[in-house]
Amino acid sequence: MTIENKDGIFLQIDEHINENMSNLALNILSRLRNSQDEIPVDTGWYANNWQISIGRPKTGKVGKQPKKGEKLNVEPLPFSDIAAVSTYNAETMGPVWIVNNVPYALRLNAKHKQKAHHVQKIVQSETDKLA
Repeated sequence: MTIENKDGIFLQIDEHINENMSNLALNILSRLRNSQDEIPVDTGWYANNWQISIGRPKTGKVGKQPKKGEKLNVEPLPFSDIAAVSTYNAETMGPVWIVNNVPYALRLNAKHKQKAHHVQKIVQSETDKLA
């Protein structure tokens, strides 16, 4: 095969990387927000607080922490977040961030008895699908 337009080949690779990054990020986020089978759900606040952004991580929390025994439904992601990630371009937009800023997020991921490190397991499972 003769490569006549080296820039065209690079563009194809960039488009593939951008598409994979976008799909990977949205798949990971979806699994984290709907991971009731992988972690215990008390109120749903943890699930609602998985947020995605580009360039820099979000720092706030989604809503207020509910009272003990009060349940929240997992809210849909803002359309603007989905649109931004769907049009992701690694060259011009910076890193994709998926964050959870609830105070007990680290503790829940690290120390829950049978489901420890569920975040890492989800990320690994989704990245393995790219191989």
